Amino acid sequence: MRFFRRLAGMGSGWKTFGFEVAIVVVGVVIALLGNHLVTVMNREAEMEQSMEAIENDLLVALFFFNEREAIEPCRLEQEANLLLRLQEDDEIWRPVLSDSLNADNPITTLPMVLRTPLRPVSTTSWETFAEGESAVYLEREVFSTLSYLFGTIAQMTENGYEIWRLKGRLSHLAVEGAITPLQRREAIAMLGEISALDGVQFVHASQLSDLLDQYEFQTDGRVYEWGATVEEFEQIIPRMFRNLRQTYGECVDPSAYQDFIELYERLSGFDVDDRMLKRGSGP
Repeated sequence: MRFFRRLAGMGSGWKTFGFEVAIVVVGVVIALLGNHLVTVMNREAEMEQSMEAIENDLLVALFFFNEREAIEPCRLEQEANLLLRLQEDDEIWRPVLSDSLNADNPITTLPMVLRTPLRPVSTTSWETFAEGESAVYLEREVFSTLSYLFGTIAQMTENGYEIWRLKGRLSHLAVEGAITPLQRREAIAMLGEISALDGVQFVHASQLSDLLDQYEFQTDGRVYEWGATVEEFEQIIPRMFRNLRQTYGECVDPSAYQDFIELYERLSGFDVDDRMLKRGSGP
């Protein structure tokens, strides 16, 4: 600054004044540019952190969507078998319960006569981001896509709790006893309501899986938390299939996980052995 003042001293009057004003202006501009750069860097860091959390939730959601698709044949089998038995005219109800259907299900008092997974997915990361200032810097198309995705996910979570509640009202069919034609008709009506809601869940899961397949992830979605190497990941998936078969039976369709496997490969750069996705493949 002293150097500039000495230069300014070589002139006089308005020239000196103008030179000093220019120095001040340059200083202010530099300060503003520095502050802007820091603001941009902080905003980018905040955006990256938020998007990482959001996209990790999407990765979890896709995993659960594919699970829902995988057990769809089992759901249809459960409902068809129960409907046939409810249409009988025997005055005594004698439950026929699948051991696999009620495996590893300690949270209900009675065995369940119908079962699909209850998988709430967090929408907190998106809701927090959407209400913040950083949301205005997200591309409109990306914002619309994420808003639709998480809105549908929230609806699926709400529907899942309602389905779970309705299935509880059919738990009496797990107990042997007298049953009237009216009770059979009421149970069939309840089965129809459950079937409709569960069918909507399946449709949503399929549609969102397709939409996520087209979504361009901006981060790795913390995919490495699912397995640091392809070898570790290939050990996780067969165990998951084994658990699903123990719960629902051999009707589980592993090929439904193709979307998640392909996304994992895209984000991690690993090639996963897809033989494990074939129906009836060993654990």
